[in-house]
Amino acid sequence: MKHFCLAALFLAASTAFLPPALAPAADDAPVGSAPTDQLPDMPLATGNTMLPNGWKLSPAGTATQLPGDMPTHMLLTADGKYLLTATGGYTEHGISVIDVTTGKMIDHAKVPATFAGMCIDPTGKHVRLSTGGNGAAETLYSFSFDNGQLKSEPGVEIDAIPEKGRFIGGLACGKDGATYIASIHENKIYKAAAGKETISAEVGYRPCAIELSPSGTVLAVANWGDKSVDLLDSADLKHLAKVTVGSHPAALAWSGDGRLFVANAGGNTVSVISEKTWTVIENIRTSLDFQVPVGSTPLALAVDPAGKRLYIANADNNDVAVVDIDEPKESKVLGFIPTGWYPCALAVAHDGKTIFVGTGKALDKFTPNNVPNNPAHANAANRPKTYIGSLLTGHVSFVAAPDEKALAGYTRQVLANTPVPRPSQELSKAQADVLANTFSKIKHVVYIIKENRTYDQVFGDMPQGNGDPSLCMFGKKITPNHHAIASQWVLLDNLYCNGEVSVDGHAWCDAAYANDFTERSWTNTYSKRTIVDADDRLERQPGGYIWDNAIAHHLSFISYGEGASFLATPEAAPDADEKSMKGADFSKPWQAMAWKMGLGRPDYERMKVFIDDLNAAEKTGNWPALTVMSLPQDHTAARRVGRSTPDACVASNDVAVGMLVEAVSHSKFWPQTAIFIIEDDAQNGQDHVDAHRTVGLVISPYTRRGVVDHTMYTTSSYVRTIELMLHLPPMSQYDAAATPMFASFSAEPDLRPYTQEKAEIDLTAVNPRKNAGAKASAALDLSDLDKADPDKLNQILWDWFKPGTEMPAPVRSLIFVQ
Repeated sequence: MKHFCLAALFLAASTAFLPPALAPAADDAPVGSAPTDQLPDMPLATGNTMLPNGWKLSPAGTATQLPGDMPTHMLLTADGKYLLTATGGYTEHGISVIDVTTGKMIDHAKVPATFAGMCIDPTGKHVRLSTGGNGAAETLYSFSFDNGQLKSEPGVEIDAIPEKGRFIGGLACGKDGATYIASIHENKIYKAAAGKETISAEVGYRPCAIELSPSGTVLAVANWGDKSVDLLDSADLKHLAKVTVGSHPAALAWSGDGRLFVANAGGNTVSVISEKTWTVIENIRTSLDFQVPVGSTPLALAVDPAGKRLYIANADNNDVAVVDIDEPKESKVLGFIPTGWYPCALAVAHDGKTIFVGTGKALDKFTPNNVPNNPAHANAANRPKTYIGSLLTGHVSFVAAPDEKALAGYTRQVLANTPVPRPSQELSKAQADVLANTFSKIKHVVYIIKENRTYDQVFGDMPQGNGDPSLCMFGKKITPNHHAIASQWVLLDNLYCNGEVSVDGHAWCDAAYANDFTERSWTNTYSKRTIVDADDRLERQPGGYIWDNAIAHHLSFISYGEGASFLATPEAAPDADEKSMKGADFSKPWQAMAWKMGLGRPDYERMKVFIDDLNAAEKTGNWPALTVMSLPQDHTAARRVGRSTPDACVASNDVAVGMLVEAVSHSKFWPQTAIFIIEDDAQNGQDHVDAHRTVGLVISPYTRRGVVDHTMYTTSSYVRTIELMLHLPPMSQYDAAATPMFASFSAEPDLRPYTQEKAEIDLTAVNPRKNAGAKASAALDLSDLDKADPDKLNQILWDWFKPGTEMPAPVRSLIFVQ
């Protein structure tokens, strides 16, 4: 009876999901959460707030803000008085010391860069911190620690670890004074002790987290990209065992009885390994429902001192799972605690009464940044930092360990915060008609992913939508086709990107999910810090991509530029890699005409490749069910001398869109085709609602004509709608629960084709040698997409389009839930 009332709480969620492998058709699968037309200025009524991705927050406990974001590790001192928290995200890296009694931060030590490794030596007087891959001369940072105060001391240098290409991850401090070090790029573990020879052992691919057993005799190593854990004898680093676990093992925790808990961040599980047999004796599901696809991202673990409870931070569910582990092999999920955005570090007080939760993106709102016009900001150097990465905030929440009653209440909050897919029988009649009579008629989907624009930057001049014309830079004169299409079909003025930047933005567009490696990658690379060099074993989204989904369900597919090699180098252009796709699935002529930051062939010339393929398909009658395209020229090359002007870049992109819609709508495939166009991310541009709000177009014979759809949609809504049309199951919890775009479609077709609007500006214009933004643009890294400093790029574009006016700070809104 102990768990009966909690089980009832999950009933609504569990009946809504179907296992991905068992969801054969759109009319049998869950169709997403209820649509909403909420806007950020709705009054707060219930205390929870909605994120731009459609999930809600109502964090438990009280919180202390950290100087940095993305906590990577938490440690309590031996006396239990202080909590040390390392941060390693976009903003400040370092260690914060928090007084456990008062909750106040009493000291902080800043470092250039760190990555996932911190330990306290047996004396409690020295703290070691990993250097990541920042190129520092020392292998580890070292700090003396006394009465809550950190003092930098000479770093630890270990000559045995090669300096070239060095990347230091997890650390462990042994009882004998030895330090264990994960050398990620070498796939090795080192043991270093004063006066002794450093020894090493090879382990699996990209060892990240390491943890000594309570006895100190066994070192566990989580091989981040290898789906395995290595167990080493701590004395000589000889292998004891290698155990296969789930995708992306990212955190480890031992219980006092010798069980090892492994957080599989690329799945929804924690693997439990027995020290007696070195085998997995059970797997704990960390998600609200055991049948859901990937998307929970268990990223941190903590065992209470009594060894009776395990706490699991589900980063992408914004909660902490509470698990009864008192009886080996019989673990029971008791409930969930709501947290801030992206919980990624955990610790438990020595008395077990308080849980410390480190959140990486925000507690319940972004840092205020909507600063008014101020003469003091006229000089760019004096302007407040408003880039989306710099607005991430890290917090430590203090949460009282809940009893059964409190945990039941917390679990209800988590359920209320989580968008739940609805079975098709719960649809309204109008929605059911669209699902049955519209989506079922679509046999071909063209999915176009563009680069980095907000709604107001393009559609702010459209009076029928929620726009601010003062923020419009690429209005009707530059984008006549975007405007004509939005006017003739549907204008989407409440659409938000799931991603923050291109690294995670393309992952969200292609997979409706950004894994833990992707999240760590973009915050570090965009802050000009290095990240782990990796391949598909870490970079690949564990639920697969939209093209994998299509191919697995025997649908034909082709990519025009969008593909897996974008993930291999986080800031590289999104192009296709033949190693990841079949040769027939990849347009080589398209890629051969690649546009490179104002150089190469413009989008409208490349579009001829697509149109030639379409014309050929009309003759054979064979056209792919799914076409995915990267159309990136609206990124622009700023005001770099000799490269296309910002106007020409965006106008060329607009012409390409017009060409495509005209060609498809005049083809024999038009009656059964839908075209979806979205930006990969809004890249922190100007928008009066929210800097995640973006430009989207949906075109088909069944798309409603001449209306504005105010429904709140996300990138995942696009993916889910495409899946419903093509009878594909969801790939992650985010597309499974996203609001489908029912309101943008009707049950009756309108087959009128589109005639493209001609360009109104010179598409061949290049930036002259003498221009106001030339010097600033020359300093940008324009070697590829999104390597340029986004703040500086946005400023250059603003000064070009809005000379003499101050660029406003981007808006970070909360979408209040009534």
